[in-house]
Amino acid sequence: MGGYSLGRPILSGLRLYGAQHACYDDPKATCNHTVIEGSVVKIGWDDKYIIGERYPDKDAIFAKPDASNPTWFVIVVESNAVHEDLSYDEFAELLGKLGTPNLEMRNAMDVYRHK
Repeated sequence: MGGYSLGRPILSGLRLYGAQHACYDDPKATCNHTVIEGSVVKIGWDDKYIIGERYPDKDAIFAKPDASNPTWFVIVVESNAVHEDLSYDEFAELLGKLGTPNLEMRNAMDVYRHK
């Protein structure tokens, strides 16, 4: 996905991470910065865009993500521009402005598990 990847921290929902980069003072150590926090539940992409839906995480360990307050995101891969915390109407409007193709969003956990 253009250098981006899904990952699952322990006891957490899926996150969307950016490309690996060197971190700490160890030249062998690599890190990925978190681009989209919360639980990514749906995701779609092509060469130019990554789109998705996410649920905010609750603070308690083992708590289910808050499905009552979903937000959407759009990432422009070429520029790494991240548009997040969008309402569905803002998301749809932005997709129209960007002229994005009709990307199919899949269950993010299925994508993560390579299904």
